[in-house]
Amino acid sequence: MPSLMRASSSAAGPHTSPPSAAASAFGVAAAQLSAVSAFRSRIMGPSPASSVADTEEELEPPTPTPPHAHACDSCSELETEFAAAVLFVETYSGPHRILTQENSSPKKDFYAFFQQATAGPCVSPAPPPGASKTDVSKWEKWRALGQMTRHEAMKRYTTALDNLVDDWRRSANVRAPALYRSSSGSSSAAGDAGAGSGSAVLAVAGRQAPRRSTSMFERLPRIYDELGELQDRVEDETKKRDELEAHLLNFTREYRGMITREMEQVDEMRGHLTALVKTLEDDVASHRNELQAVAARQQAMRAFVENSVLLALELRVRSVVAVVRGWVRNKTLRRVLLVAFAFRVWNFLRARRLPQLAAQLLIRGLAAVSSLDAPAGASAGLSTPPRALLRS
Repeated sequence: MPSLMRASSSAAGPHTSPPSAAASAFGVAAAQLSAVSAFRSRIMGPSPASSVADTEEELEPPTPTPPHAHACDSCSELETEFAAAVLFVETYSGPHRILTQENSSPKKDFYAFFQQATAGPCVSPAPPPGASKTDVSKWEKWRALGQMTRHEAMKRYTTALDNLVDDWRRSANVRAPALYRSSSGSSSAAGDAGAGSGSAVLAVAGRQAPRRSTSMFERLPRIYDELGELQDRVEDETKKRDELEAHLLNFTREYRGMITREMEQVDEMRGHLTALVKTLEDDVASHRNELQAVAARQQAMRAFVENSVLLALELRVRSVVAVVRGWVRNKTLRRVLLVAFAFRVWNFLRARRLPQLAAQLLIRGLAAVSSLDAPAGASAGLSTPPRALLRS
């Protein structure tokens, strides 16, 4: 009974004033009443309790659940989903272009909800100087949220993402904690404790322990820094890709121009070669025609040559001339002919009785000609003709 009184006094102690605290106190009182009834039935029954220690252990009041445990669990779950949603939106590269365009309305709403959930309500009376139209519209949407709470902004952020992408949780690999579901199940079991045994109610209530997860706001700056680093890397890769695309475009343009020039030169050379081959073919055809005409003329002239008497005589004369030329080239025969000719001229002169002057000139000429191969003494004797011959 003292332990029962302690339980009653501890149950009657002051707790928080909200309705959730009153409901939890009512559940504890109901559990104690059921435990008292079970203890009374055990005492009055045939099988009393084995020991006072067991009785006091059974009558120990359940550990009351803090009224803000469920709220902390739901806030932790909401913060987890919000962080996953922010990470999904900032690193999204899927087919939904509306999530990648900074000037889109959902992107501006996400910015406003994120600022409201992380920095709180907008306190600046005017947008920052030098801001673009997109930044000004984002600032206006943030200011339009007014005094919205952080958790409401997180919830609206995840709800807006749910409306755009259905399976973003599966893509982001979000796992909802089971603490909230277990706590709600245990509270419902404690509400139905009047129908069961007191020991079972106390065991279920005793196994429940308050849990409190760490806030996601502590990890949001680190996540935001990582997102900034990823964004910088993406910008660097984008610049490199643009430079590579420009180089590739210039190289492709130059290579295409070179190929075009080469093709033009090849076409020009092909035209020249075609014209040259055509000219050669025409020349070959004309030469062939000429050769055919010459062959036909030769066939026609062959019969005429074979039957011509004049050509046969000419051929005979040419053969005689060739023989005479061969004889004349012989020195001995040439001398004999020269002597015979000189003797004939001498006889002619003697028969005609030419004047003495002409006879002397003729004799001297004959002597000079005959002295070409004769010895010097003979030539001297011939050069002085006998005076008797001159007198005659």
